[in-house]
Amino acid sequence: KERGQRTHTEVLREIRRSLPALLRTAKICDKAGRAGVKCAESAILARDTAECVDRALQDTDREARVGDALFMLCALAQRLGVDPELALNSAADRFIDRFEALERETGVVSETTCDEQALKNWNKVKL
Repeated sequence: KERGQRTHTEVLREIRRSLPALLRTAKICDKAGRAGVKCAESAILARDTAECVDRALQDTDREARVGDALFMLCALAQRLGVDPELALNSAADRFIDRFEALERETGVVSETTCDEQALKNWNKVKL
């Protein structure tokens, strides 16, 4: 009310597009949840996220479908009490650590294809 917003949509539209996409999405999910739009079941969110991923593999508008999947995954993270920004940064750090271990284990990782041996090596260093 202080900002002259009359609808929940106005509240959502006011969230700055200049924010990093994951942070913006988390804020949108939070404010939509406070407006009453939230899924009570994590299992339903997980199922819907998987459906979005499946559609991304089949649809010609892959950018939109991947975006939907990322949005749903962000909503699921929040539902599980996980900060999606911190979770993604931690995952990126783990990937770098695993990549470093793979490089140490197998030598220089250049032009590596995703063949059976490459997958075995990756699974070996994955913690």
